[in-house]
Amino acid sequence: MLHLASIEALTLVCPARDLRPPADWLACCDDRLTILNVGPLSRGMVLRIPRIAALLWRVIGQHEIVHTGLAGWPFPLGWIAAPIARIRRRFLVIVVESSFWRVVPGTAGVAARVKARVFEAANRLCVTWAAATFFTTDAYAAELGKGARGYKSVSPATWIDDATILSRETILARQKRPDARLLFVGRLSSAKGIDVLLSAIAQSDVVVDILGEGDRRADCQAIAEQFPERVRLLESIPYGPGFFETLDRYTALVVPTLSDEQPRIIADAFARGVPVIASATTGNCGFVTRDHSGWLVPTGDSKSLAAAMTSALADPDCALRFGLNGRDRIATHTHSAMHERRAEEIDREFRIGLRQRAVLVAA
Repeated sequence: MLHLASIEALTLVCPARDLRPPADWLACCDDRLTILNVGPLSRGMVLRIPRIAALLWRVIGQHEIVHTGLAGWPFPLGWIAAPIARIRRRFLVIVVESSFWRVVPGTAGVAARVKARVFEAANRLCVTWAAATFFTTDAYAAELGKGARGYKSVSPATWIDDATILSRETILARQKRPDARLLFVGRLSSAKGIDVLLSAIAQSDVVVDILGEGDRRADCQAIAEQFPERVRLLESIPYGPGFFETLDRYTALVVPTLSDEQPRIIADAFARGVPVIASATTGNCGFVTRDHSGWLVPTGDSKSLAAAMTSALADPDCALRFGLNGRDRIATHTHSAMHERRAEEIDREFRIGLRQRAVLVAA
């Protein structure tokens, strides 16, 4: 809905299911918004490609700007939208927010590696066709945007709003947490670095709470039983006020990811003045500054992670200072500010009067 703050009308082409929505879902009701359904997400979407392509051909021909991404299952709709936009000479805007198709070396089989190569090649090609591409990290811009002919911008993606960001006064008033603990939040999987975290816990005396679901949950349960005085495995908490209040209780957040994606949880922590102990992946380095808003350790290095976690708990004054710096870092990167900056860049670069007249289709 925030797109409509900058453009006249939006046609959203997307998978949808005709079901009764949950009570807590947001109703997207606006005369400027049109939603076109290409059917539910399933492997059967492959059989619907001709129908989807025909729909996109017709709709893209009726619009000035085509906005798409490179994520999707079983395939990104951008793979269809991008070539049609190129053929029909429309302004093509691509946003690269993740690289889920990439695999962590040593953790994937042949099929996954083949899929990764196909996605990498197809997505690089789509970027070369774009009039403008927004990358969430410098690494994505350098790697996926290497052959880009259009405008390139590094624009971190955040979903934080102003109401979520605590004031410096509130963070200072909270001061040091009475129960000094660290928190891990995320999918309990190898790619999220859970194995590295468990190894670091075993090599140290740190106290850590683990929150999440995934195929490594049994391993997390085992280490919680091995070190019951230091490790707790928590039940999932719905994203919202209760989740942020939970974040407020911790000295620091641990983000030991192995992949190069930019975890959204870092922005959540910074909004609450919670510093981050992170692996030095390109995604994490986009937000966390070493010895300023957190601690960065070599990716996959459990010994270094253990040392950083120990340091964070041993120096709460440093953790508070880093947390305040993180809060200042994210204060200018709210979700609405992200939309505003991107709209201004498109408006400036292509002089299409985005706020006055442009109509946009997103696939």
